Amino acid sequence: MHFAVQEPPPHLDPHQTVSPALVTWGPGIAYSRLFRFATGPQAASRNGEVECDLCETWEMPDTLTLRVTLRVGARWQNTTPVSGRAVTAQDIVFSYGRQATPGWPNAPLLFNMASVRAVSGNVLEIKFKYPDAEALENFADPHSVIVAEEAVRQSGDLLRGPVRGSGPWVVNSTDVEGAVYQANPDYYEPGAPYLDGLDIRVIADAGTRIAAVRNRLLDLDQPLVNDAKDAIAAFPALKITRVLSPSAGAALWFNASRPPLGEDGVRQAVLKALDPWAVIAAAWEGEGIVSVGLPVPDASWLLPEPEMKRYFVTEDRPGPSHGSTQAGALKLQMKVGEFSPRYIQTAEEFARQLAAAGFAIEVVRVTTRDFGEKVWLGGDYQIAVGAPPPVASLNAYLYSTLHSQGARNTHASSSPALDALIERQAVEFDRAARRDLVLQIQREVMGAAVSFNAMSNVSLWVSWDYVRGFAPNLYRGENGWLTHVWLDKAPH
Repeated sequence: MHFAVQEPPPHLDPHQTVSPALVTWGPGIAYSRLFRFATGPQAASRNGEVECDLCETWEMPDTLTLRVTLRVGARWQNTTPVSGRAVTAQDIVFSYGRQATPGWPNAPLLFNMASVRAVSGNVLEIKFKYPDAEALENFADPHSVIVAEEAVRQSGDLLRGPVRGSGPWVVNSTDVEGAVYQANPDYYEPGAPYLDGLDIRVIADAGTRIAAVRNRLLDLDQPLVNDAKDAIAAFPALKITRVLSPSAGAALWFNASRPPLGEDGVRQAVLKALDPWAVIAAAWEGEGIVSVGLPVPDASWLLPEPEMKRYFVTEDRPGPSHGSTQAGALKLQMKVGEFSPRYIQTAEEFARQLAAAGFAIEVVRVTTRDFGEKVWLGGDYQIAVGAPPPVASLNAYLYSTLHSQGARNTHASSSPALDALIERQAVEFDRAARRDLVLQIQREVMGAAVSFNAMSNVSLWVSWDYVRGFAPNLYRGENGWLTHVWLDKAPH
């Protein structure tokens, strides 16, 4: 199968970068993990659920202990220096010790791991510092791959390779122009991968990529929204697939430490003057949803649209008009990060809505660097519009950004009820119960008018009708779904 990505990976060491160009779309697909996120034909109904990858079975005799038995048939790819040997518990110990190197970008995923030891050749025991509902998720994260000590020893790191994994894909070649992979003939999952190989090119220009799809040089692509819709209209054999990334997109924050936004009623009045769905139509080609912006597994963890609309102005729920509320005469400043023209347009659309409701609103553009340093981290804003800060997990976002003691809580909103909900969900191991707590958290956030995603990203993928099983689960950068795609014919 042929497809393209926008940029090459910065290097080849999966433990020393968070780049999706390596982990999701690059040589990271050659590696296995102890666990992974649900893949296969039924994965759409199980997004975010953790299943075994290298493990055969696992148990938690208590909330601080994880015991894992590895698959008997799991072997390293049959090439030097690993030469097809069995994957052992000691390989897991080595990999997690390496990943947890202080200062490395993926070390925080293992922050709760107190110890890891090989009980035997294929049995592993991990101890945690405290109960954590995301413990298995952090091992399933595609950044938590298992590497071979022999491969690391060749040059002291993996920045230039070799890429030697136990996963479904074997690297044939890789350079700045792309990479070619063949299916691992010794992969432990029966029948997978379904494809014989992958050819993943690096093509930065979106127009060039969609042109290559239209000419059948690529089998699928993630194009710009309008390019996707034009291609679908011109070629009926093309299919479109929408993939939700709830935490990505365009976010809006209120700073409760900056008068007059310290008053709940003022923030709520501002919220009631906004119509983010109109902004999505105007600035984002109608693709996207309105949400609280949490990095959740799927849409069932988000407040449904009818409930979200209760917090905003809509066609049947008008907002405040000039003179109808004391807040209507207030002067406000909105800072917007210059991430792209769409973010500027988003802020300007919101400013028009606020002006129509009687607010005096000033829009100030700031560079992305200043937005990150002075707005995200410094809290220098009344209202801010920009790209959400990158986070590794739901707990990381909740504790850093929404908890009153969070390092990134620059909105200065404080709620004992919200803190208690965040702390409860963090140790709730029942998936359905945890989802209910996360829904309650979103109601608290919206009720207090703290922040929301004016546009949570819905990316459009186009693929030819001979591409089958294409159901990308990109939760936390998952790449295992690639093993369940196949082609009905060979078009190239």
